[in-house]
Amino acid sequence: MKLARMQLQQLLLSVLVLSLAACGGSGSEQPTPPPPPPPVGVTDFSVNVAEPALVSGDSVNVTLSLSRVPDAELKLQVEWLNETDQTVFSHQDIVLNPGSASVTTDLTVPQLSNERYDLVASSQIKISLNASAVVSDSLTVYAAAPADKLLNSNGFKWATAKQAELIWYQGMFEVIGTEFELWPIPDDPTWHEDPFDNNTWLLYYHALGWLYALDHAYATSGDEAILERIEFLLLDYLRDNPRDSDTNYMAWNDHAVAWRLEALTYFYQKYFRSRWSATEKAEGRAYLLDHADELQLLLDDDRYFAHNHSMYHAMSLYNFSFVFPRENEQKTYREDAVQRINDLFDEMVNNETGISVEQSTSYHFIAMELFIDANRLAQNMTAQPMATLADNLAKMADFAAHLIYRNGLSTALGDTNYGYTIWWERLTNIVERGGIESAYVNYVLSDGEGGRPLEANYVAASDGYVIQRPAYSNESDEIYTFTDFGKKLFSHGHHDAGNVVVAINGEQILIDSGGPYLYNSPKRAHFRSAYAHNTLMVNEQAAFFNDADVLNADCEGELCYSLGKISEANYDHWRLVVTVKTEQGPRWVIADLARPEASANNFKLIYHIAESAQVDLQDESTACQAVTLASGKQLCLQVSANIPQEVRYYAGVDDGDYTQGWVQPAFGQRLPAPTLEFISNGQYLNAITELRSDANAAEPMAELNAIDEDTLTYTVELGSHTLLLSDLASIRPSVSVSANN
Repeated sequence: MKLARMQLQQLLLSVLVLSLAACGGSGSEQPTPPPPPPPVGVTDFSVNVAEPALVSGDSVNVTLSLSRVPDAELKLQVEWLNETDQTVFSHQDIVLNPGSASVTTDLTVPQLSNERYDLVASSQIKISLNASAVVSDSLTVYAAAPADKLLNSNGFKWATAKQAELIWYQGMFEVIGTEFELWPIPDDPTWHEDPFDNNTWLLYYHALGWLYALDHAYATSGDEAILERIEFLLLDYLRDNPRDSDTNYMAWNDHAVAWRLEALTYFYQKYFRSRWSATEKAEGRAYLLDHADELQLLLDDDRYFAHNHSMYHAMSLYNFSFVFPRENEQKTYREDAVQRINDLFDEMVNNETGISVEQSTSYHFIAMELFIDANRLAQNMTAQPMATLADNLAKMADFAAHLIYRNGLSTALGDTNYGYTIWWERLTNIVERGGIESAYVNYVLSDGEGGRPLEANYVAASDGYVIQRPAYSNESDEIYTFTDFGKKLFSHGHHDAGNVVVAINGEQILIDSGGPYLYNSPKRAHFRSAYAHNTLMVNEQAAFFNDADVLNADCEGELCYSLGKISEANYDHWRLVVTVKTEQGPRWVIADLARPEASANNFKLIYHIAESAQVDLQDESTACQAVTLASGKQLCLQVSANIPQEVRYYAGVDDGDYTQGWVQPAFGQRLPAPTLEFISNGQYLNAITELRSDANAAEPMAELNAIDEDTLTYTVELGSHTLLLSDLASIRPSVSVSANN
């Protein structure tokens, strides 16, 4: 029993020893642990593009090969290198999830510069992870302008909270600056809508600038439904109105195309370059290229010589080229647009005088704004202006300063709204935006503290304009006379040869009626015609087919005069306009000599008076046609001639047989305004028109006396002065002034 117990103890001890040995007792060696796995590295990658040319803002697909399957999230560093010097121009990071040793992902092609977008560079992509790095083959990267740097010459008007409310929340379309009623936008437009039978309304509808209201709504709300609506309307329009299709006649109107391409370029760059699939982008790109091709053709269209529309064509095409640089390189859009813009800098303005050739107050200002916009666009795109325009813009501002009255009103020359008071405000903005130096503008804006006083006798003979302010001073009454002996109608001009406009301290007396009313309205013909201007009509000829000429213009103290000639196929007409500043108030004298070829002729002297004035009509032309202005000032208008004159009065007449006595205060509006016509019949006409303050009315009327009828030498007797008109029939007639003591 004892032996058995001892054997059991020995057995247990053996088991214990064996167990300790198996467990590595305190005296045993430690086994070497297995080595950790090596860090994940990049072994290869490829850029999945059809051609090695990329555009900033595009997505580029790349495939990465890793050294092993990662077991945790990884961050790869992406560097875009300039291949020439290996400098880094952009950094990006890629975050990879664990699970695969082969990864496909998208990179955004970066900007080459934040200051200019006319760059192209040979580049490489370097991707680094831990100690490993791989570099792509050479890639061509084109810069592309961001949306906020692009041209917006139209859509900005709708990019407001008010328009966002109207268009997105109420579904109503407004043509800003017109009197068209609000119009409900269909959920799915046919794009053939024409609720007002008017091409101006259609222009703005088809230009799609109103979509900027939705852009504003999306920017302030973030509602994806708004972006989906923009996308739907854009694609629906483009699919329903392809180029050269039988669609609405205004869909591919030249101006609509220019403005629409601005909008398309903006929305593509801001949203759809990154959102659309390759198939959608190919479709959209094809539509946009149709627009660009159309504008490129229009650059050489003679119909738009010296025309503001051509500047819109060229600027829109230039703008487009910075979002589609590859296509630009193939089609030379930018090069052609730059050439056209530089040509227009010369075509649109008389470089001698700085006056717009479009014969309109409004379009003179538009020309200044377009020139500044073109240069600023070039500055935004290339970090330098397109041209040095300081001298041209200064001359343009000088003319504008003389054209505007002291109170901000202006002669409504050509297609211009009558009665606008915003001209000084607008010119101030132009001068500030363009960095324009004009001593005349400075004088007016500083209330005479700086700059140079306006000229008493501002003559732009090659344009036919004379602007006179006798004895001009910032401290005394501004007696203003504008006389137009200009060129025959061009672009936005009117048939207004011999037109005379007068005002005192900005209060209008003899006026230009303005225009165009509506561009496709029969009423436009009236506003463009001689009937709507203060001139002489011979035998009801309502159009002038030849350029008029300024023959002479000068000021002597408180008296200024201008002499011009209007030569038409069947008659010659000389007009002398005299302005006198007296202590009793202003005095204007207009002498007309008309010599038709026919022996029996009809003459019609027309005078349009401010719409707020009242006229006390008298039967006799030499009697005082009393004109009472809104301020209470009273003047007399009288006409004396070699043949009897019949006086007719009109205000707001449009009875189907005759239209007379209207002004256009805003696009598509007209208001009645008093108009006097002095009508006579005879072989020739010698007439004197007097317009003078009531304090001067008791003085004898001016007289036109013949000295030599063969040479057409006459005197104009004013009482205080005598003007001698010598040899009007000659090439170089003269005017001399003598004071009568």
